[in-house]
Amino acid sequence: MKMKILLCMSLLAVSCLCGCRQKEKVSFSETYDTKSISSINMQIDSWQLKIMASSDEDVHISLDGGTEKGAKAPSVEVQDGMLDIMQIDGEGSAVGRFYLGKEGSKLAIDNDSGYAELNHVTAEELEISSSSGDVKMSNGNIADFQIGTSSGYVTLKNIESEDISIATKSGEVNISGLGDQTNVGISTGSGDIGVSYKTQQQNLSFKISSGSDDVTVRLDGVSYTTETSACKQGKIGSGGYSLTVNSDSGTVVIH
Repeated sequence: MKMKILLCMSLLAVSCLCGCRQKEKVSFSETYDTKSISSINMQIDSWQLKIMASSDEDVHISLDGGTEKGAKAPSVEVQDGMLDIMQIDGEGSAVGRFYLGKEGSKLAIDNDSGYAELNHVTAEELEISSSSGDVKMSNGNIADFQIGTSSGYVTLKNIESEDISIATKSGEVNISGLGDQTNVGISTGSGDIGVSYKTQQQNLSFKISSGSDDVTVRLDGVSYTTETSACKQGKIGSGGYSLTVNSDSGTVVIH
């Protein structure tokens, strides 16, 4: 399958944030051949980000919004197979929307304060770093999925993945519709964690802990080695897949 990425296509409305104080218009539209792109890197400061599946086989990128006077405008460049999309050192005031889908592809997103929303994304590797922006993704297929945030919320729904790793200093994590053949590791400094599987797990080893002594596990067929209010550890079946969850201060619910 070829890569499909679309950033802010014309069919999607672009609205102004931060009181619509745009001073200088930013308008950009370009199409790239998928054969020239092997990986994607995004560094987003204050613009909002949305990723979904596009409708054709090319890479389409368009920006339409505004920046404060003197702020650095977003840039798009392809070099040595890397597609770089940059919006840094400025106060962007538009909504950016990105779309991706490719087996064997690698996507990296470095986000500051804007939220990142992704839908129908397929990639071999996806790495998201965020300071205070929330991360939301639904209906994705990511082999290796890594998320790191300082204070943003993380919400995942109907994700198929081999490995998911999530680390937050302060922020809630909610995963629903999780595939049963996934290894998951989640840690938060302070924040509640909720994980629900799409189907009943038959082959899982797990260790769930919370510094708040508030852990609930609602899974059938569990053989426990530890079962307290602060920590629950055990396995279902042969324990072939793993779930490791820890919150220093927060409620944890697994079902």
